[in-house]
Amino acid sequence: TEIYTLSLHDALPISFWLTNLDGLLEMLDVLFIAFAGLIIPINLFPWWLVSAAHFTPYPYMLYYPISVLLGVSNQITYIEIIGIQLMWIGVFSALYVMMWSRGLKKFS
Repeated sequence: TEIYTLSLHDALPISFWLTNLDGLLEMLDVLFIAFAGLIIPINLFPWWLVSAAHFTPYPYMLYYPISVLLGVSNQITYIEIIGIQLMWIGVFSALYVMMWSRGLKKFS
């Protein structure tokens, strides 16, 4: 999805400051797998982990759209999901531009 690609793309300007991004990229993959509900549905997590997942973009990429499509979730609608996805796209795009410009200043 676009959000996942942008989240990985945002990690790339960090290479201006770090020499190895493997650990960061692996951490982002683990967060995606856990919080997108790829292995265990999010509603089976403890309440505090569900609350933490809501502050990440990952459940809105896969878990909630599928839940709404299957009719098992009455908590969120497609309009809300699309709005949250657009918000995350804006956040990641702004973060990328900011990090890239600061990295170029440091590099120059």
